[in-house]
Amino acid sequence: MGDQVVSKLKTKPGFAKYAKGGRGVYSQLKNKLNTALENADRLRRHNEAMNSSNPATDVDKLILALRELEMNK
Repeated sequence: MGDQVVSKLKTKPGFAKYAKGGRGVYSQLKNKLNTALENADRLRRHNEAMNSSNPATDVDKLILALRELEMNK
């Protein structure tokens, strides 16, 4: 599945030369981070309401925790 995702990503503007572990990806996507966090939260609430653990991660929780650490420096 990962290879399918990478193949699809390479069709998007600015990602034709994408490679896992490549540099510069965060800078290309950081302006979309808040939307991604909102989508992750919405998916989590939907899965909980449906009593489902449909493939999802908690990476959004990690990002929020890291942001909080940064703000509390």
